Amino acid sequence: PASAIGTTDGGAGAEDNNPSSAAAAKATNARQIMSSNNNGNNSSSSTAIVAHDSNPTSFAAVHLQLHKKNKLYHRKYVEHILTYASDWERILSTRVNKHLKHAEKLRVDLDHYQKKVE
Repeated sequence: PASAIGTTDGGAGAEDNNPSSAAAAKATNARQIMSSNNNGNNSSSSTAIVAHDSNPTSFAAVHLQLHKKNKLYHRKYVEHILTYASDWERILSTRVNKHLKHAEKLRVDLDHYQKKVE
């Protein structure tokens, strides 16, 4: 997605509010990407860093930002939710094993006293 035409600036236009200069900057960026991809380089994507823009101007820029946000949410999900779930499983296993050992000890004591009574 980063090598799509019109997304080298993350959807951001030029610094000034002149629409013609913003369009010219995007066209220049698109030509640079196309020429860099056609210079015998067979890579399918560009490794350019794309800045975040709160108001993207092209569909490709919107798509790129959504892709980045999706990756961020996935990383946070893995980091927080799955870590929490594995910790919770470990804690529950420890507690259940402790209570099973205690129940077994009580059963052995019960058997011992039942034999005494008989």
